[in-house]
Amino acid sequence: MNKLEAGAYDGAAMLNMAGAFRKGRDYATNLYLTAAQLDQMIKERRIAVCVDDRCLMILEADDGFERLHYAAANQEALGNMLGHLSQKQNVPQVVDVLIPAAPEPVFVERDAVPATQTEVFFKQGFSRQMRLCRMVRHGARLPGSERSQPVSPITAHVCERTPREDGAGLVKLSEVQALTAHEAETEEILQMLKKYLDPYSDRIPTVNEFGIRVRAGHVLRTRSDDIISGALVYRPEKGASLLQYWYIDEAFLGEGIGGRLMSAYESLQQEARIFRVWVRSHNRNAVAIYEHYGYRPDRLIDEVLIRHM
Repeated sequence: MNKLEAGAYDGAAMLNMAGAFRKGRDYATNLYLTAAQLDQMIKERRIAVCVDDRCLMILEADDGFERLHYAAANQEALGNMLGHLSQKQNVPQVVDVLIPAAPEPVFVERDAVPATQTEVFFKQGFSRQMRLCRMVRHGARLPGSERSQPVSPITAHVCERTPREDGAGLVKLSEVQALTAHEAETEEILQMLKKYLDPYSDRIPTVNEFGIRVRAGHVLRTRSDDIISGALVYRPEKGASLLQYWYIDEAFLGEGIGGRLMSAYESLQQEARIFRVWVRSHNRNAVAIYEHYGYRPDRLIDEVLIRHM
């Protein structure tokens, strides 16, 4: 078992290796990156590979930690690989494990976990960092989801905040437009998002990655007082749309900016048959806001686990 520079492979070769393990009944994976995404990471020298005859592990260098992507013939092979990695670990390691949700309630306390392949990670020294639950909306908004007043959204991953109450310096809604971001705004928008993103549970894009999203037209923004006051980032998928980030600068909460961003997003994604978003399970306020927009709990959980040095 060797840890190799990813330059020995390309993205397609890695996915082919992962596919070879899929024959096993207990196949385990969280490798959902595309060949193009892997090739970009290889180009930026951000990943290394550990592989044996039953498991492929991709170690992605992030901001002071490694993010693990794996494909294994079974849980035993996965556990062996994790044990091997622990002997050479020199930074924290983070992994996302997707599992079916337990019976109701879907949004549960962070220490209530069904027995799944997460046990393999727990036995190898990982602990829970965050639990995310998926919410979905099929097609148009559900009846009754509209309100007469705009909603001030708190995003899926930001803790509850209190809007300004003094009313001073409010920006008129008629002056705020949700527009597709320009490439020159890439770093400014990303810096605003970083104020609210969690480095472990939110996969924070690099400037290059975010620039690709901006150039593709998948980043919406608002400006208030000539600064970025809100942003919404999405990813079109085949017949679907994933809402990745929806953040309002806390200085501008309560001014209807979030509602304008959401309306612009829905207008651009009218052809999508299903909309998805991942929400922190303990953030009931965020859950309620997405329910207002017609989203409902799905049967999928993302356990974000971490192993410290």
